[in-house]
Amino acid sequence: ARPGEWLVPSGTCHVQPPLTRATEIIRAHIFRCLRQELPYTVQQRNLGWTVLKGGGLRIDQQVLLPPRRPGGAAKASTRAIVESRLPMIGKAAREDLTAAFGIKVSLFLTIGTIGHADELGM
Repeated sequence: ARPGEWLVPSGTCHVQPPLTRATEIIRAHIFRCLRQELPYTVQQRNLGWTVLKGGGLRIDQQVLLPPRRPGGAAKASTRAIVESRLPMIGKAAREDLTAAFGIKVSLFLTIGTIGHADELGM
């Protein structure tokens, strides 16, 4: 690093928006809990971000898996693996999100299927 003026004010912990930070924390736990079983085509979709009256935060996110292909047993087993580990992913991510944001976070993860619009990045 070269000496010079700082681009971010001192005391700033993160420059990423909170939703981006939350998505990255959840993604880290998806990779940690699924390891080699995780297909490279798994995506995430944020469904909801609700600040609660009591000062907490509710995050709803979907883990998107590739569509099942006819005769595709591997896809079905990927879904079963993700379904079985989703509670572990949610618990670990919820703890890290609560620590990162300094408020109680309620995290709701569901499983969905990647559609045509998701593949195009829409």
